[in-house]
Amino acid sequence: MDTENKATPQAQEPAAEPTPQAQPPGKPEGRPEAIETPVTRTLSRLLERARLAQDKPEAFGTYQRVLATLGVWSLLAGAALFFLAALVMGLRPVSAGMLMTAVAGLVVFAGLHYAAGKFAMAGPLLLRSHPGRMPASVIMDCLALLALAGAATSLLDGARAAIVLRTLQPLWPSLIAFSVMLHLSIVCTNPRMCLNIEKPPEGTSVCEMALALIMLVPRMALALAPILLGYGLLATTFWMLGAVLHSWTDRDTFRAVETVSGVMAAIALAPLAFYLAYLLIALIVGLCTAVLSGRRDALAPEAKS
Repeated sequence: MDTENKATPQAQEPAAEPTPQAQPPGKPEGRPEAIETPVTRTLSRLLERARLAQDKPEAFGTYQRVLATLGVWSLLAGAALFFLAALVMGLRPVSAGMLMTAVAGLVVFAGLHYAAGKFAMAGPLLLRSHPGRMPASVIMDCLALLALAGAATSLLDGARAAIVLRTLQPLWPSLIAFSVMLHLSIVCTNPRMCLNIEKPPEGTSVCEMALALIMLVPRMALALAPILLGYGLLATTFWMLGAVLHSWTDRDTFRAVETVSGVMAAIALAPLAFYLAYLLIALIVGLCTAVLSGRRDALAPEAKS
């Protein structure tokens, strides 16, 4: 009887685990909710297909080096053409001033050649050794699409103007704008490969994201400097060739040779100018980052107390 009155111990049931909150349908974890339409999905697939092969990170660097080498050698060809034009102008008839211009041109082009050769790949090397932060992936995608739209618009507008005016002159600026916009689209589509920037870590403040967006512009300039050097100096070398041939029949057209030489000098110094501007902007942004970090560290003890 006593055994019947004893309460049998009941097994303790395990505590119910808290059910995780379900994510809203169609909203990936850790990403902001976006409005999806057939157009946005199509453009997203277009961007994915436009990305370069991620298993070949050296592809864009090889492209930069090839164009930089082409530009440096094109500068030598431009120097030879300038010297030849000034020499012919100085000997027909003999002009001491034009002969001195030919020699001075060689000296200036030698300095430009040295600066272009040393700083052609200095910018991409600086980017590879100093990784940066991406402001936001959606910003890069939007910039890529805007650049792609600008490339198509500039090309179509140049073709329309050439057809209406029946001349190819309006087409050349459109081709330049098309090339610049197309390369900007490639860089924005492949930020990790081209700019060496990563997604911002968790807890990044809005101010730090703004600083990352500011640094995006000079990083793009450094990445595109070898491409500008290659295509720019190659195009101006052919321009110089046409100006030199025309100057032999008309002495007054030597000013065109001098104009092309000035454009070549500006393009040759572009990598150096971009490099110095990047260092200056990086210094300012670094100081702002240090101020933000110090303010965060100062506010941390107050939050704990």
